[in-house]
Amino acid sequence: MKIKEILTINLDEDIKNVIDLETISENDIKEEIENYIVTNGLAKEFANFVSTYVSNIRETGVWISGFYGSGKSYFGKILGYLLNNQPILGTPARERILQRFTGISDEALVKNSLSGLDSVQSKVVFLDIAKQDTSKGFAYALFRNFLKALNLPQNEHGFILYQLMINDNNIDVGNYVFKKLNTDWNNLKTKMLEYARAIKKIYIDKGNSEEDYNNILETIRRDIDSFDASKLRDQLKNYLDILKEEKIVFLFDEASEAINQGKFSLLDLEGASEALSSLGNRVWTIAIAQEKLDDVINNSNIGKAQLTKVTDRFKTKIHLEATEVDQIIKSRLLKKTDDGVRALKDHFRKHSGQIADHSTLTGAGIVKTDKEESYITYYPFYKHQFDLMQNFLFGTKGSSTKVAARGMIITTFDILRKEAKDEGLYKTVTGWQIAKQAQPSPSVRLVNRYDNAERILRENNSNISGRKLLETINFLSEAEVTPANIDNIIKSYISEPDQYHKVKTDIEKALDELLEAKILLKSNGTYRITSDIEQRLLDEMNGYTVQGFVKKRKFVETIKQSEMLKNISRITDNGLTFDFYITTDNDDELTNPANKSLRLKIKSIYNISDNRNNDIEKLKKEHQNDKDLIWLAPNNKDFSEIDKLIDEVERISYLEQKYTNPNSEEGKILLSFSTAKSEKQNRIKILIENALKNGELIYLFNVYTLTQDNAVQTVQAQQKELLKNVYTKRLQSQLSDEVAKAVIKEANDSRLHTYFHGDDFTFFDKQGNFIGENLKVTEEILYKIRNTFVDGKTLEMELEQPPTGFSFGTVITTIAVLMRAGRVIAKYNGKEMFSWRDEGVLDIFSAAREFRKASFKAVSKSLSLQQKQGIVQFMLDIEADKHLGLKKKIDFNTNDFELANAVRDLAKHFADKIETLENSEKEFTKFFPHAGADRDFLGGFTGPVSEANYIDKATYFLEKKQEYSNAVNRTLEIEKFIRNKLPNVKQWKHFADAVVDELKKAAKSDVEVQNLVAEFNKDYSVNIVEKYNTLQQTAQKIKDRYHRLFSEAMSQCAEKYNELKKLAEELIKEILALPNGLNDEAKTKAENLKSYAEQRMNKEIELEFDVKDKKSRFTYSEVLSFIELYNSKKSEIDILKAGLVKEIPQVKEPGQALKPKTIISKLPGRKLKVAEYRNWLQQEIQKIVSADDNDEVTIE
Repeated sequence: MKIKEILTINLDEDIKNVIDLETISENDIKEEIENYIVTNGLAKEFANFVSTYVSNIRETGVWISGFYGSGKSYFGKILGYLLNNQPILGTPARERILQRFTGISDEALVKNSLSGLDSVQSKVVFLDIAKQDTSKGFAYALFRNFLKALNLPQNEHGFILYQLMINDNNIDVGNYVFKKLNTDWNNLKTKMLEYARAIKKIYIDKGNSEEDYNNILETIRRDIDSFDASKLRDQLKNYLDILKEEKIVFLFDEASEAINQGKFSLLDLEGASEALSSLGNRVWTIAIAQEKLDDVINNSNIGKAQLTKVTDRFKTKIHLEATEVDQIIKSRLLKKTDDGVRALKDHFRKHSGQIADHSTLTGAGIVKTDKEESYITYYPFYKHQFDLMQNFLFGTKGSSTKVAARGMIITTFDILRKEAKDEGLYKTVTGWQIAKQAQPSPSVRLVNRYDNAERILRENNSNISGRKLLETINFLSEAEVTPANIDNIIKSYISEPDQYHKVKTDIEKALDELLEAKILLKSNGTYRITSDIEQRLLDEMNGYTVQGFVKKRKFVETIKQSEMLKNISRITDNGLTFDFYITTDNDDELTNPANKSLRLKIKSIYNISDNRNNDIEKLKKEHQNDKDLIWLAPNNKDFSEIDKLIDEVERISYLEQKYTNPNSEEGKILLSFSTAKSEKQNRIKILIENALKNGELIYLFNVYTLTQDNAVQTVQAQQKELLKNVYTKRLQSQLSDEVAKAVIKEANDSRLHTYFHGDDFTFFDKQGNFIGENLKVTEEILYKIRNTFVDGKTLEMELEQPPTGFSFGTVITTIAVLMRAGRVIAKYNGKEMFSWRDEGVLDIFSAAREFRKASFKAVSKSLSLQQKQGIVQFMLDIEADKHLGLKKKIDFNTNDFELANAVRDLAKHFADKIETLENSEKEFTKFFPHAGADRDFLGGFTGPVSEANYIDKATYFLEKKQEYSNAVNRTLEIEKFIRNKLPNVKQWKHFADAVVDELKKAAKSDVEVQNLVAEFNKDYSVNIVEKYNTLQQTAQKIKDRYHRLFSEAMSQCAEKYNELKKLAEELIKEILALPNGLNDEAKTKAENLKSYAEQRMNKEIELEFDVKDKKSRFTYSEVLSFIELYNSKKSEIDILKAGLVKEIPQVKEPGQALKPKTIISKLPGRKLKVAEYRNWLQQEIQKIVSADDNDEVTIE
């Protein structure tokens, strides 16, 4: 059982005495607010009322009841201040009041409920209805006080001024009067004659006469006399029509007393409420009474039907329990329950000796508690403690009873509420508890001593609280009548008698330690708080203000060294590493990664309010949509210790910097402080580490409670969720930058796919075809460079940001892939590169520096699949790679630009080929008359190909593809013709011409040959390509005709020379029959003639397209000449035969001269046939065969 359980007082309720509802002094109001004690119950009533007030409820009557002393008037007045929210000494009343709610249960919820009033403007009319003049009726009493609330006179003049203000839509009387009269209303309002004249002047200045004024004054007076609830409604409606957002609240006290006095009746109240209900919920009536409404109704003489109406109007009822303010402490604050009395009686009977000893202090006039009644009455105090408390509060000379009683009550109440209520039964209030609550704001000097004592004993691991020990000593010392000796100190320090011997040693030790630390001085066995050099240092240290930013900096520095930060600053997901940008809520950088897209903020414990839950809820709401931000709110349960430790560490550092001489008195003392400083710093690290690991993690409106065991795992799990939400286009893996170079260098297309793994990077199929158009990474990069050149550095920086998060390796490799696929253009060292084969491309992808310098642009236009297929198929069909000497075959992996280049290069190749062929063949134009046009046509495709025109070039090619193809094919045909057939044609031509020449040589004329040659020459001069076969046939006919002519001649020749051969053989035979040596020369000539004849004896000839026989190498004309020579050759034989020497000639003796012989030759006639002449010659030659050179011939 706890102490509060045996007390009848509700320690959560207020103990204020009498409240005057019409108190208007700001100082009084301020004091009332500051002294008001909000209990959990009262807080609930406030919150419930506000919820009703800001709702759409139409029943706007409120009845607050409570017995005398219950605090109902106090409650009502505070409620009025909450609604009215007038400034009190510069601070809104609501702000002051909300401070009184600190520490209650559900503080955040209650304050949040009360914050609903911020959206409502209220004009509260305070009045004590029992003190009001209601002779003009209840409604007018309310209206008169309404005028008072508006700072208007509470009479007919105020009524007129109110009407004037309403008519002019200005209900600020000071402003209104100043505008109308240039007069300060505050100087007028207390002087009836002057304000009456002023109001009259305002009325007349509006164009009215004095008579009009008198008439309106009389009318107002009559209205006052007959003023009822409906008129009240009308007047308030006029006001509310101007201030459309405002509510009016009539709050009047002593309602039941006023009803009993006949000031007004329940029917008046019901009538006013009913009339005002037509204004919706904009006018409220709050009545405060001792009795509940039901009790008031039951005591009235009103019919039940009317009573029901009253109940309906006042649906909101608040009842406060009674608390007697005027009772003395023992009967109000210390009154026990019956069970409590019985328990205390039983306890005293069993332990009276211990209790008496515990309550016995040495000192003047101290009475021990040795009586049961005294023990029960003053428990949990001892009687003597009240005597000491009074001395402590007011000194031994005392003060006025009123002040003393007030101070005693509040102090006693605070001790019970703040110190004792939750203590176990039979424990008593201690001296330090009395000092703490009786002196809630001790002097700076005492605070310093308390703090130093607390720190020192804590650092010495004492079980005694240094603060409590010094507060106990301070209580005894200031009470003056009891010495602060060891016995009095121990008895006043402990709460149970049997603790005396348990703590005696610890307290004695603690006192010694504090003596040693010069916090206490001991004289004649009495301790008192004092000062010495150590205390001066402590005072200096405590006097040194550690700035908030210094503490926050220390907090930040400690987090930077924490294991928690190391574990969450970098995470790995799917094998990829991500650095988080971690800062405090003050934007202190705890990590500083290059990429600051992944954010985690740690809320400084210095920025966490007392209501931690509120802070977390606020973070949830404010950042519920921040997908890139995680909040970590450290557990601040150890904030006080952390703050204090940081404070102490910084203060010790301050002293260390100030007293640098270790040999000085101060320096020697600081040596012990330095050791403590190190311990404190280690303690700070542990506490902050624990605060981080036991905090709350807030992400996307979710809160995760961390523990020592799950902190890192929980944070990392949410970091991975953040990754998914931030990097929405994140890849499952990334690429190495080494792959980029390999892609460009790879010569084998079928190997390209082996460099990539995973669905994110299926760039190529097994044949090396690019199939990555729809990959996420491809789409993102191409989008970045869709309109202009973007340098590699920019691409790297932008794509590493959300939502992509691509690594440098992924970016450079994907660009390399796109370059290989012809999807991008590179610009490097001032040169545009369209193909991965271009010089310099490998350099771009071999070094990160070069890649970052290069710029890239997506191919803005591309050929359709059909267009590309058309070009590629054309190139494949025509075997362009062979014509152009390409190492790589043009295929469907060839990019659009390369295809356009191929069209250009192929056209140039064939245009150049035509020119080369033309230069090599002088009759080229004659043979191939259309080749020049083909050359010019193809030349139209040889212009430069650029980014701007390559699609147009390719498109134009497709339009002219058939013509292009025809030109190429014709060129190929010409080339083939020149290589394979033109030599034939030329041979035929040469042959035809040679045949003609042969006939001319032979003096022959052949019509058939002439016609055929003419036909051949005609075709030859037209188009030898088309006429090739005709030319061949005609040439063959010429050949056949020539062969026939040649064969006939050859046959004739063979016959003749066969005969000649026989003649030669006969001659040789004849010679051989003659003596040797006589006809050797003739024999040789005969053999030669035989050989000559044999060479011309072949009747068969073999012709190619040549006029010479393939075997004999004779031409037709030559054979004809051979035929003609036959007779001469035969004559040669005849001559040889005629000239044979048949006898051995006469031998001339030496010196003997031979007589010349005379040979007679007779001419056969003057005209002979050749044959005849030949025969004659042969005979004549035979006559002289053996003649000497000196012989003579006589011709007859």
